[in-house]
Amino acid sequence: MAPTTRIAPLNNDSGPASTQSKTVELANAYGVGARLTKEQPFNIAQRAKKRIAMEAIKKQENLEQIMLLAYQECNSDDAAGEVDPDWMTAYLRLAEEICGNNMKALWAKILAQEITSPGSFSVKSLETLKKMTQREAGVFQRCCNLSCMFSGDSGHKVITGYVRPPSSMQLFSRPDVAKLSLGKFRFPYSNILMLADLGLIYPSELESGEMQPGQELKLNCNDHMISLAANGKKLKLYYYKFTPVGNELASLIPAEMEAAYIKALTELLERNFQVASGIETSS
Repeated sequence: MAPTTRIAPLNNDSGPASTQSKTVELANAYGVGARLTKEQPFNIAQRAKKRIAMEAIKKQENLEQIMLLAYQECNSDDAAGEVDPDWMTAYLRLAEEICGNNMKALWAKILAQEITSPGSFSVKSLETLKKMTQREAGVFQRCCNLSCMFSGDSGHKVITGYVRPPSSMQLFSRPDVAKLSLGKFRFPYSNILMLADLGLIYPSELESGEMQPGQELKLNCNDHMISLAANGKKLKLYYYKFTPVGNELASLIPAEMEAAYIKALTELLERNFQVASGIETSS
């Protein structure tokens, strides 16, 4: 005869629940706790049917709440576009399991924006967002805070420094390189790898094209403008670049300027660029 499992009673004390009582609570909430109780009023087929019905009800509740939030995001004066039916099917499939209030609000914004401007978000972006954990979302938020956009380019980039290659007369000289450590701004390289694994940024640093002496480049760092003009030839910026999925999801993030990073970046660039910025660089 198979051994009988003894189920510990629920902890009714005012203190924190035991791990066993929490297991019973979760099992019952998700319709899989029949073997943790003495009485089993239904057979396993009936219990499975009941659990599936519970899941369907929960998914329906999730979708209805998201739809209400999306409606509230929309404006009755804005013209609507034609949402692709295949996109909408994928959206509903992914959104039905979103339970957290913050994530529901985010998914509602996606739908509202897609109704206003169809094609704003790819299904791949939805799938990426769906699998992101809260910690990963927080890291991406941090990356957006450090990002900027070049004038004429809507893609997000995180600038890490610059390089001036040696001239043809200095073949055996080392390039002039100046770099920032993103770890000083709570963004270590492990975060780069995490976001690259999610497909939000490219894993390797890139170089901009060579800037001509006096050539101006404007940077928009979360609504803080910086203007650069190269003091010499062959200067290039180093940066990490967001992927198309990263750029789509970045449009949902209410990013804030990271003043300490902007200040350090400005001071670094001033070595070889004329820099106009509203951030004070004096100590």
